[in-house]
Amino acid sequence: RDELAQERDRLLNDVTQLRRDLDENSFKQADLEKKIHESNEQILTLQEKITQSKTENMKEAKRRVCSVFCFV
Repeated sequence: RDELAQERDRLLNDVTQLRRDLDENSFKQADLEKKIHESNEQILTLQEKITQSKTENMKEAKRRVCSVFCFV
């Protein structure tokens, strides 16, 4: 009978520890998902800046070409 009680207590402790681990992992996962979301937003912002920079560079290149060839 004592062996069964000890086994029950051990299993209860195991379940309690597993629940703690699950909670901890859930918090870690939520934190990682938040970081992924923030990183994705940063990537989108950088892509927009790159596109804007390319557009500005193309306009500047056209302006230079036109200043050389349009008034010849």
